[in-house]
Amino acid sequence: MNPTIFITTPCLNAEATIDKTIQSVVSQAGKFSIRYHVQDGGSQDRTLDKLQYWQTTISSKAFKSNCDSVLFSYSAAPDAGMYDALFNAMEELCAPDHGFLTWINADDLLMPGALSLAVAVEEQFMPDQLSWFGGAVCVVSNDLITACFDRPIPRQALRMGICDGTHWDFLQQEGTFFRKWLWDKAARNIREMKLAGDWELWRQMAHHADFFQTKSPLGAFCTSDQQASFLQKSSYLAEIDAVLTPAQRTRHLEMLCQEDDVTRKLLIVKDFRGSELSIREESVSEKLRDRRSKIRALENSKPSARSVGAGEASPQSHACSRSDAATRMVSFASKRSNTRISTSRIVSFDRDWQYPAITEQHAFEMMKRHSSIIPDRAVYVAFPWATLIDKVNTRAGDAALYLNRLDEFCRSIPKKAVKVTVCQHIYAKKYARFFEQAGITHLFWSHATSDDVLENEQASCSMRILPFPLYPVQVPELQKGADLEEDSDQRKHLFSFVGARANRFYLSKVRDWILDYLEDDPRGLIVGRNSWHYEKLVYECQVQGAVEEGGATALVNEVASNQFCKVLGNSTFSLCPSGTGPNSIRLWESIAAGAIPVILADTWAPPGQLRLWEQAAVFCRESPDEIRALPDQLERIAADPERLSQMRQAMRQIWLMYGPQSFVTDIQKLMLTVTSPVCPGSVGETRRRLMDRACRTLLNNNGSSLLRQCSTALLLDPVGAISQLESNSSLSLAVARAQRDPSVDSGLVQHYRTLVSRARKRAFGGRSGYPAVLRKSPPKICLFGRHSNRTPLSYEPIRRHLGGRLKFVDSPEAADLIVSGFRIDFRDGIDSLLPVLDRSKPPKLAVISEEPLWDITWSGPFTGRNASLTIGGTEIKYTFLGHETSDIFKFDRIPYFLLTSDDFPVRYANLMARFKSMTADELMSMWKAAPIAAAFFHEKRNGEGYSNSFPERDVHALSAYRTEVAEYASGEAVLRVGKGWHGEKRRQDLPDWHLDKLAQLDGRTRVLSAFENVHQSQYVTEKVFDAFAVGAIPAYWAGPGHRIFELVPRDILINTYSQSVAQAVKRISGIRPNAQLAWHWRDTARRLVAIFSEHEKITLERKRIMDAVIREILSLV
Repeated sequence: MNPTIFITTPCLNAEATIDKTIQSVVSQAGKFSIRYHVQDGGSQDRTLDKLQYWQTTISSKAFKSNCDSVLFSYSAAPDAGMYDALFNAMEELCAPDHGFLTWINADDLLMPGALSLAVAVEEQFMPDQLSWFGGAVCVVSNDLITACFDRPIPRQALRMGICDGTHWDFLQQEGTFFRKWLWDKAARNIREMKLAGDWELWRQMAHHADFFQTKSPLGAFCTSDQQASFLQKSSYLAEIDAVLTPAQRTRHLEMLCQEDDVTRKLLIVKDFRGSELSIREESVSEKLRDRRSKIRALENSKPSARSVGAGEASPQSHACSRSDAATRMVSFASKRSNTRISTSRIVSFDRDWQYPAITEQHAFEMMKRHSSIIPDRAVYVAFPWATLIDKVNTRAGDAALYLNRLDEFCRSIPKKAVKVTVCQHIYAKKYARFFEQAGITHLFWSHATSDDVLENEQASCSMRILPFPLYPVQVPELQKGADLEEDSDQRKHLFSFVGARANRFYLSKVRDWILDYLEDDPRGLIVGRNSWHYEKLVYECQVQGAVEEGGATALVNEVASNQFCKVLGNSTFSLCPSGTGPNSIRLWESIAAGAIPVILADTWAPPGQLRLWEQAAVFCRESPDEIRALPDQLERIAADPERLSQMRQAMRQIWLMYGPQSFVTDIQKLMLTVTSPVCPGSVGETRRRLMDRACRTLLNNNGSSLLRQCSTALLLDPVGAISQLESNSSLSLAVARAQRDPSVDSGLVQHYRTLVSRARKRAFGGRSGYPAVLRKSPPKICLFGRHSNRTPLSYEPIRRHLGGRLKFVDSPEAADLIVSGFRIDFRDGIDSLLPVLDRSKPPKLAVISEEPLWDITWSGPFTGRNASLTIGGTEIKYTFLGHETSDIFKFDRIPYFLLTSDDFPVRYANLMARFKSMTADELMSMWKAAPIAAAFFHEKRNGEGYSNSFPERDVHALSAYRTEVAEYASGEAVLRVGKGWHGEKRRQDLPDWHLDKLAQLDGRTRVLSAFENVHQSQYVTEKVFDAFAVGAIPAYWAGPGHRIFELVPRDILINTYSQSVAQAVKRISGIRPNAQLAWHWRDTARRLVAIFSEHEKITLERKRIMDAVIREILSLV
């Protein structure tokens, strides 16, 4: 897919100029798509009429664009200024991290070819290489170009804040492009600014990325007597002065002049076809000294504070020496030849990857796409380990060169707690010293064994070895034969094996036994070979450096490769024996081809759930007897169409997890387990910082110093510090003594008490009833009953953020608080509860309910916190914490349910990303070709109990409603799955009910029912996001105040709120997707990918949940 460029225009009362600006954008020509959003601040003239005209025109079939597509939108809302409007617009664009953005004001122009250059930059350079560029100065007055010249801007000048028009030239905003990741890094401080936000934005960007210039104009500044830049120039400069004074900027200019050679980076089109870009550095040191002389002259003559020397805008005044000393080539190539890329999240040596076995390279490419999942404490290390190991293991002539490259590369790896890499080579453990040299803590290895996984649990393990897939070289996409419609089919060959015999490097003789014992069996096809069809390409060309006439293509045995693929497509089962390693590319190619893998590799540890693998594949021991018996075993399985169907469905689930589009699933999940010790409110970090200092103070018996240390901790981290103070008995007693010590200043004591009060309000929400004295130990919690696994305290991803604030006990007798997820657990366990509750100081009871359906149907009190349950004449009182009675489930950005497992965000980020680059036509074609018109995945539930309603709170049970909609939806193309539709089996009993659903529906349904079982404003589960993961349009039921609209726009949903069953069925069956819907659907998918890929947002949301639970618990005990 061709790239998309993202453009926005903030405007207010721009009737006279907006048409020219929009025309300059939408008329851009080239192989790219344009996403253009205009953010209006509440115009009172005819601007909005014009914007509506453009939206209608561009979305019509009559509009002919010069590029692939144009998606235009606009919003009108009051704002706090241009930069506030700009923030709103950037959020509306939903650009990916690597995508290029620009903004063009409503009286300025984009020059022809500007977007084509942006596309060329995106295609030829990685974000780590080039993320920010601009063009020459261009000024237009009365539709005439009155000035056009090159204005050198070095990065250092931008970073030092001297590009103010006096100390150095302004950077022209029109035609300046930057990637989304850079905007996110730099823009946080400009929203409140009124005029000089661009100056501050460039200053902040220069701290994170280089700025590159082309000598051609990319945008034009159109002059007008009424422009803010003319009318409010003094105010603009005053806003700069508030950040950096003129004296500071002069001092920065002097400092810059002391540097040996200050350069700017030029972006050069190398030939007239414009097909290749390069980078040059050009010295600006002479110009710097010139400028310093002028500034000194101005200061000596005491001019007005804002005067600028004459001739500053002249092209001649910006001329630079073209000597060889001043201009030199930078070794900065396009992405194919780049060597080392380093960011805070990924460090890579991006060359010499093994080919065509590209497991290591593809893992790197995928981690780049999802780099925001990597936390600050971790780094992904990408290096061509397989090539290095082959060179060293075969004693290749250039092995020393590669070892030197590794040495140099390792010096660039940042010192972080977690370092992750992928290796595909069978000898990774033999050369473990390479990974130790790089400091790797987690090695994802394609040939990991069961013993390797077990060794991870040993205390002495310094590097964990984890299973990883292999890239399916010859079958990188799921083949038609793997479709669900062909699941129960047998193929021409019951089983097949096309491959080489064992040699001395192979793990066992299993290949020989296959060829010797099964070759003559008429049910299968066994073909012996002397070598691998890529052997020459990998070992002779890449390792030994031999080159044949015809290049790499001549080194591939095409006949053998094609035969292999054809046989796979005709085989019901594919025999996948171990080779030099236990894993095989053949296994993963078999899954893609729909050939059920027969795994003959006793030591191999598969990635993911073993239960799912056991359902998807046949495991056969590497022994002659079991191989002889294999054909009869496979024939029995093939005779059961239902079993074949189940196996292929499980194979599709594995493909969704580990196929090329979701290749790094397990690495992403690992990254989510890495929590930062310095995250806000982290009790662990607060404990270390506070205890280290406070304990030293305790030893010195210095009360004043102790209170100062504790006050500092309360200022830096109120929530974490107050938790530590209330859970550490030694510290709390010492603090109490210090407050009573007459030698301690009373003002310090009062200051400390004020900070404690504020911290308690932040930690506990200001509720009354909290203990007036400090706790000596964390509350003891007993998770009770079979529904205790359905509370926030039971989910490991949320429990990561406990920080020692609670202590879990197994028996109710030892607990301060007994917690369940459903009150019937108290009824079922009454015999064990009564003796505990009869004590003089019994523990408290609480229900933390994540399921509103339980609350409004069977439990309660739903709207009140104080609840009771009478069992056999005994009244049991408990506190009820649910969606209506607690802040626990009131999410900030990500709904609660999606945070209970690392699977949800990782799956959604990977699967939704597949649709990010699709055009409207492609999406509409997919929906039109979908074999399922509408899919309903939920239990069949009828009856009044499933129709309870609380209109005054806008809470409604929807189980019966969605069941009726599914029942009345007619046609063979309607799919109904769940308990009660075709039997009583619970989907929760499957190895992975969620993955099973996604695999059944992936790319196969037009509409997916996403109706929740209850309508409650905060209650959002996985259902609506599943639709975007499989490429479907979601059907939903949400009132105006529902929070789903913060995540999914209203016009994307088939929203049947307040509609009858008949009306809902008509809406769902009558949906006819158009281009506008397709564009908005794709943009929503992009926005969701960004949300589910962001480690920080996921971590903070989980921490918010745990903090809310802790507050509730402390209020009870």
